[in-house]
Amino acid sequence: MFNEGEKIFHPLYGVLLVEALEEVEICGETTNFFVMHTKGAKIMVPTKGCKKVGLRSLTKSRAIDKVLSSINDDSEVVEEDWSVRFKLNEEKVRGGAFTDLTEVVRDMYWVEKEVGLNKKEKELYNQVHHFLVDEVSIAKQLSKASATKILNKALWGKGK
Repeated sequence: MFNEGEKIFHPLYGVLLVEALEEVEICGETTNFFVMHTKGAKIMVPTKGCKKVGLRSLTKSRAIDKVLSSINDDSEVVEEDWSVRFKLNEEKVRGGAFTDLTEVVRDMYWVEKEVGLNKKEKELYNQVHHFLVDEVSIAKQLSKASATKILNKALWGKGK
């Protein structure tokens, strides 16, 4: 599914590099794992559990362009109850799909402008925005500043 040296997306950590494929014996059974690191932590995901965890290949540049060009075409009504909204957004993030991540950031941005986000929502917003900037910068081979401008302009018409 993934190869050593390949950059992939993990819904909890963002873009990660597959550093190795390791065989580990657990209870007498050999299991293959993808090995990655983030902020000093070793992350091991069973090769058979990638979909369940939400690991995916990075989105290609053309697919990013397609998503970003249409992201504001189908805005949904955003849930008013922050706890319900947070749960829905968390589920989308756990799924890891690029389209879902852009929808979360777009919707949370507008909620912030209208009524404000609480601390948990702001943290989620910042985390997911960071994930998107990383993915756009890698896919389009841009600096993070340029990727931020492209992403923000598509999401809300500004390059802030």
